[in-house]
Amino acid sequence: MLTFGTTAPEWDGRWTVVAFSVPEQARGLRTALRSRLRLLRFAALYDGVWVSPHDLGADAQALLRELGIETATVLRSAEVPGGTRQGDPVSAFDLTALGTEYRAFTERYEPVLESLAAGLISPAEALRTRTELRVAWRRFPETDPDLPAELLPPDWDRPRAQQVFLEIYDRLGPLAELRFRQILGTVSPELAELASHHDSAAIADLYASLGDRRAHGDTPFEQATAARRLDEVTRSRS
Repeated sequence: MLTFGTTAPEWDGRWTVVAFSVPEQARGLRTALRSRLRLLRFAALYDGVWVSPHDLGADAQALLRELGIETATVLRSAEVPGGTRQGDPVSAFDLTALGTEYRAFTERYEPVLESLAAGLISPAEALRTRTELRVAWRRFPETDPDLPAELLPPDWDRPRAQQVFLEIYDRLGPLAELRFRQILGTVSPELAELASHHDSAAIADLYASLGDRRAHGDTPFEQATAARRLDEVTRSRS
């Protein structure tokens, strides 16, 4: 969450394409496939053609095997220049709506920076605001398709929103820690002395040291997160 959006991924110019045909009588299976493809950050270019600029061929094949769908094809391919705007794979992703959400996030939280500069935020408000900020930002790493820079509009709103998020998160850290120590100290002064906060730089260093940073889906946290996201996607489309 703290490292998402720092840079756009590199791109080799190819798309992962999943083309499938599921009969109408298997509507539940088709719905399950669409929901799971969304979790992989695919988007529907057409009803049975889903695309992603990321190299997700193996993930898509594994999903099709899991669901028992054989009438499907997974491709890694490049777009032939000269097509229509509606046929451009980028059009499958609703960047306009996502950009509006990033702007709304920025407009909501930029006043916090002004209050910080004026020294108007108390430790209690810092802890509350920092927690709310994380909740508000959390959905972006889960819903943003994280397109390569070549595919983003020139006025893309994510960089400013990400800057606001990190600046507030880091600057509220010491104040929020103070309030957390105050609360914890009422029940366990010894534990309160051990409490500390982390910032984006510390998390970035830790993240870089992990080597293979790709989630493997085999931990209880990953499984719970995947279940929550699948439920959210299913309910949003029902």
